[in-house]
Amino acid sequence: MSEPGQIAPERRELPPDVAEFLRRHDGNGMWVTRALSAALVAMFVLEWRFGGTGDLLVLARMGAFMPDRVRDGESWRLLSSAFLHAGPIHLGGNLLVLWFLGGALERLLGPARFLLLWGAAALLGNLGGLVVANAPISVGASGAGWGILAAEAVLAVRPHGLLVAELLPRFRKAALVNLGLNVGISFLPNVDWVAHLGGGLVGAALVGSGALIAGVPALPARDARPGELPARRPRTPAWIVTGAVLSGALCVLAVSAALATGRAWDLLEPDRVHRVELPGTNLSAAVPALLRGPEVSRAHDGTRIVGFGDLEVDPAAINVTVFPLPAPIPDDAYAAQLDDLERRLRARKDGFADTPEVRRVTLGRRGGFVVTAKLANGLVFEEAYLLEPKRLLKVEAAIRPDRADAYPGLAERILRSLRVSDTGV
Repeated sequence: MSEPGQIAPERRELPPDVAEFLRRHDGNGMWVTRALSAALVAMFVLEWRFGGTGDLLVLARMGAFMPDRVRDGESWRLLSSAFLHAGPIHLGGNLLVLWFLGGALERLLGPARFLLLWGAAALLGNLGGLVVANAPISVGASGAGWGILAAEAVLAVRPHGLLVAELLPRFRKAALVNLGLNVGISFLPNVDWVAHLGGGLVGAALVGSGALIAGVPALPARDARPGELPARRPRTPAWIVTGAVLSGALCVLAVSAALATGRAWDLLEPDRVHRVELPGTNLSAAVPALLRGPEVSRAHDGTRIVGFGDLEVDPAAINVTVFPLPAPIPDDAYAAQLDDLERRLRARKDGFADTPEVRRVTLGRRGGFVVTAKLANGLVFEEAYLLEPKRLLKVEAAIRPDRADAYPGLAERILRSLRVSDTGV
């Protein structure tokens, strides 16, 4: 209140377009931006907990985008990969884009439109990677971030009446600078430029076509009268609401499927084994529990191969092979046959990066060999053989070099674990 005898200060009214812009901007609470940011951070914590944010095996098991596996049916990787990041700098950059640029866009367009934009850019950005597969594995929300960048750049050029005229120069400058910086980043080594391009095209198309801003009324004219102001709640078309719900549901389902199928927490117990019947044989073996399998194949001569593990998502891959001999080995010829096997093993090359070590072992009354070497592709390779009177047993183990310390002597251990089972043929 003014003191007696004083004139009350004049209340300054904002122009209608400015007042309406501020009302819309302040009326949206950025709840989608907050939820997505929390999800990215939560997944990053899980990556760290399961073995490290830069561990490719952890990322692969948690749902990284891997074109070959998507083609094989693991479609959830198209979205789950957007919630994973390779290190704190990678996460921090995408959080900055999401929080500051995405938050502003959500306030401007509303949560439903923003969620639809983010999900569509993330999904279609990775779909481009199926056509132009420039990396065997990739992670990050950069495709979605590029959707945000491109959407804001298009709005800066064609604001559709949604921005106050005084803000346009600053908005255009910021949008173009951000876009230019990210174009440069896209061509750095180990950056998935295909996802960036795909996400950017989606954001530009959704805003440039006017589809994403359908139902958002333009700001009133500077000299508009009260009766000419837009409704306080801009109408959101049903297809946008449906698309936003679908986008959110697909993100939740994709992350859930990646966690449930990948079981990255199994990597915390690399030494845990379980005994498995080897189909088509009368044997069982103790193999690492986290390896996928068994998968069985059979050659025309009766050889049976039972495989475990996939090196794209497992620390090791194992084959247990049973070779039936054409005739039983007589006792007096057993030593000679064992010597002949040793000569053949020592004469092999097989793409080894160094000379393989061949060591003789004894299991019960039978003899065999353990071969250890490195393959030209860097994998640690082990073979273990046991010569029986009627068959030759071979265990092959290929181990990722960053997991070799967790599986010393893996092939020999599995060979020694073989037991005749009551089941099998």
